[in-house]
Amino acid sequence: MLTCDVLDCHNAPDLDAFSHAFVMTRAAELLALQQRINPIQLANIASSLRSNIPSTIPALVAAEANRPVLSKVMGGMNVHLEILFDDNVAWIARFQRTTDDKGDHILVNEELDTMGIIDWEWSKVVTKSFAFAAPIMLLPLAFDEGDNQLTEDEEELAKVFESLGRPDMTLCVRGGRVYHHISFILHKGDRPDACKPQMKGFYQLPGNESWEWETWRSDALQMYQTEPVLQGLLGKSRSTN
Repeated sequence: MLTCDVLDCHNAPDLDAFSHAFVMTRAAELLALQQRINPIQLANIASSLRSNIPSTIPALVAAEANRPVLSKVMGGMNVHLEILFDDNVAWIARFQRTTDDKGDHILVNEELDTMGIIDWEWSKVVTKSFAFAAPIMLLPLAFDEGDNQLTEDEEELAKVFESLGRPDMTLCVRGGRVYHHISFILHKGDRPDACKPQMKGFYQLPGNESWEWETWRSDALQMYQTEPVLQGLLGKSRSTN
């Protein structure tokens, strides 16, 4: 049992009991959702979308009536089942676990039949170069310090695109560091100290090795001193400090 030594603070719950209750509640929820699924109808719908190639839902066919088989939570809000076709192609059927939807992700036809579902969460419209910069998982640890050197993995990805005859995608990867910096700067924009390394890396890309934060800040304030939006933001900042 964890306890809190803050005055008038309630004791924290028993973590073992909480974990057990969480597992049991989640299992009951998944089982209830699972029992609402008609595996034959689901397989028929999937087959109709692939030239009537027969399909099955292996997990539901083999499932015990009282054991949940829905698994692999997606984004914390969804679970899925595998649909297996006779030609060994596998699809994923996705089921929502939440009522947190507004209907704008559901595509329907003129008869209001559901034709598809698109998860727009975290989606955005960006340029091609931004979209196809190397994924952040390939960035070096030194990126947090403003490093602009491409990693071996990034170079390998660029070579793969070259081998596929896509020099445009190769350029996106090799020129993607600027967009990595922009993403991090925008994410940390409310914490200037946190984005200083990315600001430095951003300005050093074109060869401005002598860039310094304080110099840039002073020059920017001077350059945009008559900009009303900036002055409004600075005024708000001063009033809260």
